[in-house]
Amino acid sequence: MLSALLLAITILPGISSAKDARAKGYLKKSELPSSLAQLPPPPAPGSAAEALDLDIARRSFTLRDTPRWAQAISDADLSFPRAAQTYACALGTRIPQADVPHLHELLQRSRRDLSGATKRAKEHYQRKRPLNRPRFTRHFEALSWQPSGGVYE
Repeated sequence: MLSALLLAITILPGISSAKDARAKGYLKKSELPSSLAQLPPPPAPGSAAEALDLDIARRSFTLRDTPRWAQAISDADLSFPRAAQTYACALGTRIPQADVPHLHELLQRSRRDLSGATKRAKEHYQRKRPLNRPRFTRHFEALSWQPSGGVYE
């Protein structure tokens, strides 16, 4: 069944070239759902919910240098073709771009739409993630990457 799904996706008609996929998603800007209308606001400063956010962020550092930490770093890389591999576990197989280029394109264009859909809430709230706050940034000094965006994502 998985092979049939992958085959169907690779031969879907109407999918444009990979070059176009990087340039646009499937939806027009006016068709994107509004994350501002669909998501609750972030925790209020000083609230119990914010304290929980900060506690979870603090406890996440106990996973440093573990396989789960490495997986989280890998999952945070949303660039293509790497990002397609975040679905490999769910599909039970790797997703090589050379074997399924249309699937890669579908995922890339869908990601573009999802990114556009989350933009309104990020821009409206401008909330720094717990991991972007000064008490946590020292944990990232030795890493080659930093948490992205600095706002509620």
